[in-house]
Amino acid sequence: MRGIVLIGGSMECADLFHASRFLKYDPFVYLESEGQRIIVTDPSDLARARSLSGADEVWDQDGFFSLEEASRKGVDGMLPAVLLGAVRRAGVTTAVVPDWFPTLFADVLRAGGVEVEVDPLVIRGRRRTKSPSEVAAIEQALRVAEQSLELVRRTLRDAVPDEDGVLHTDEQPLTSERLQNDVRAFWATHHCEGQVPIIAGGGQAADGFETGHGPLRTGTPITCDLFPRDTGSRYHADITRVFCAGEPPRELLEVHASVRRALELARSLVRPGVRGNAVYEAVCELYHAEGYRTPLHDTGDANECAMGAPYLGHGLGLDVHELETGVEPYNTGELQEGDVITLEPELYRLGWGAVRLEDVVLVTAEGSRTLTRFDYDLC
Repeated sequence: MRGIVLIGGSMECADLFHASRFLKYDPFVYLESEGQRIIVTDPSDLARARSLSGADEVWDQDGFFSLEEASRKGVDGMLPAVLLGAVRRAGVTTAVVPDWFPTLFADVLRAGGVEVEVDPLVIRGRRRTKSPSEVAAIEQALRVAEQSLELVRRTLRDAVPDEDGVLHTDEQPLTSERLQNDVRAFWATHHCEGQVPIIAGGGQAADGFETGHGPLRTGTPITCDLFPRDTGSRYHADITRVFCAGEPPRELLEVHASVRRALELARSLVRPGVRGNAVYEAVCELYHAEGYRTPLHDTGDANECAMGAPYLGHGLGLDVHELETGVEPYNTGELQEGDVITLEPELYRLGWGAVRLEDVVLVTAEGSRTLTRFDYDLC
């Protein structure tokens, strides 16, 4: 009998959390067999697993090894026995596992006579189409991201430049690090968490995904890419805007306008049945027509402004990058209702900086609905 088999800690494994709906740092076993969802965990977590996961059965892992074995091998050393014992009790003879399934445990199953079949999308494929509750969770995280983005803009507006254009606040240079810390502190008080946000000034933003460091200045693009995760739902937001302290120079205004047109073009094309690479190619054509280099039109001076990252967007959910729904040059798959994707066209020039505008969009039966609400003002 075929069955889905997972093992690990769901705190950092989105597949395992999505399947089990049980959040736990330490590893546990999750099984699906004949329509039944089964969790196998330690005695201290049995009640919590039953109340949170909605699993059909929750088994005590201590039932799969003796106290003598545990004292000799330790609880961690007994996990192979727990896994094999649970799979056998569930009647699974062919274990369907994701591509991240640990080799050690795959070997244990094979040695115990269980066939192992690897399917990268066995759980990840389920995560693609977002339910109304999942969309609401993403929107909730987005509201926090937008509030923290407004905090950044307000701080930049209130900062005072010195004679060299370096911004100061509280008589201290305003740095990327200070704004990053302010943003993460804001997230912490609004039930969100996340990696260091990108707040990169000037040429730093043209250096891939440099997070930003050092003092910020007037008259330069300041790229702010924020991607917090709600600590309760575990769903991410993702939003990027560009700010400028003081009067934006002409080049920044022109590049910003081009990126805004690219974003609106991409948004207008999103609907079920459209290929991800078709949206990407349309944006490349727009940029090319406006005189910018793109991966599809690699012409012109290498020092000129060019299209940024070699993709236009990605899926969003329990992971900040869910690539099955990517808007990329090599993705010939079609968008479908329920996809939640980002659209993030960018133009950059080395030594100058970058302009990236990123919105989150839900693919609907009629076309799309933008989940992001934040404006595009530079200052």
